[in-house]
Amino acid sequence: MERGKSDFLIGLGVGSVIGALVYRFWCSPKGKCVKEKVNHAFQKVTGDGSNLIDTVNDKVLDAGTKVADKVA
Repeated sequence: MERGKSDFLIGLGVGSVIGALVYRFWCSPKGKCVKEKVNHAFQKVTGDGSNLIDTVNDKVLDAGTKVADKVA
């Protein structure tokens, strides 16, 4: 067997073992708790991000109307 093919097979085996361990962890009660915390953090970040985008949109619209008033 060539060197590259054996490295690929070793990596495939190691990746499969790591994947199985991670899957086993995520199905455990501790893993579910971690998953809920991660989901909560992502929702908090995306919620804050959308609020920030809305605030920036409002400020840009206000600035645009002020500029339009000065031009007119």
